[in-house]
Amino acid sequence: MIIRKGIPDDIDAVADIYSAIHDEIEQGRYKMKWFRDRYPTRAWAEERIAAGDLYVMEDERQIVASAVINHNPLPEYFEGKWHQPANYDKTLVLHSLVVDPRLMRRGYATAFMAFFEQTGIDNGCERLRLDTQMIDIPARNLYKKLGYTEADYVLCQFKGISDIDLVLIEKLL
Repeated sequence: MIIRKGIPDDIDAVADIYSAIHDEIEQGRYKMKWFRDRYPTRAWAEERIAAGDLYVMEDERQIVASAVINHNPLPEYFEGKWHQPANYDKTLVLHSLVVDPRLMRRGYATAFMAFFEQTGIDNGCERLRLDTQMIDIPARNLYKKLGYTEADYVLCQFKGISDIDLVLIEKLL
């Protein structure tokens, strides 16, 4: 298993994961306020690959997960009551960690989080931040198990999706 920066050749595989997640949401098997035509989308993955901050996880030459890692908080992060103030030059942010739902419960999300933490350490960061939706209980449980703390809850709109109850999560390094 390896994690590396995404390249244009990865777009189809990442978009396929997004589509599989949207299928799960639409069939009521996964709770998340994401919509196929709004987020996450193929165009968003293309933008993030062009920006150089989309990472993919490969297992046996198959892309099984992806996420964006950068120093760019959502605007809502500035509304939140964090445990510590942040200098985002010293704070690494994880956005939209997705694992192919056909390959769940194989440790991919945990391994991706370990990579995120090591990337933060390697880059001299003091803290890690991320968010998820309040209704995403499996993700919230995973982050708690990995030592992350829920700092605050904020209401937001994102990519045209309104009334998202966002959980702001952090971990000091």
